[in-house]
Amino acid sequence: MSTKREWFAAFRYVAPADFEDWLEAQAHEGWQLEHVGQWSSILMTFQKGEPATYRYVIDAQVSPRPDYLATYQDAGWEHLGRMASAHVWRRRYDDLRPEAFTDAETVRARSQRFVGAVAVAASVLALGGLAMLLASFFADLSAGDANQMLAAGILFASMAVLLIFVAVRIWRQRDR
Repeated sequence: MSTKREWFAAFRYVAPADFEDWLEAQAHEGWQLEHVGQWSSILMTFQKGEPATYRYVIDAQVSPRPDYLATYQDAGWEHLGRMASAHVWRRRYDDLRPEAFTDAETVRARSQRFVGAVAVAASVLALGGLAMLLASFFADLSAGDANQMLAAGILFASMAVLLIFVAVRIWRQRDR
């Protein structure tokens, strides 16, 4: 059985629906995702098998209800694992693509959980970047230390801006 590794897939397909579509396309080509772990957002490993039709679901659950896993599993979903707080589920099907969410509101709630997590990370990076930028100009630092603080502040601020774009992209697809 051959193996394929994908680097940073979760970062290339930031909206949950886009990531699900990409995973489903991989399965159609015979590349099966068998397990998801904490580092899977950086490196995912697929095993070559028979082409299959799967519905994948990415669901952010920081503190899931006690019956969260059992509820999905009782409905026929296979839990592949989790990346941080994002649970990855799949379900094989033949005819109608199964829905994991009961209505449009639960789909929007899922998107809102992702937007919230990204917004928190962007806020932390923005505040850290601002603190470093201020320190680079106003703290009593050597020239080398001030330059390092300035570079770090610019990097953090840039990452915060990038995450804002990610949050907007997820928000625009909140109904998918």
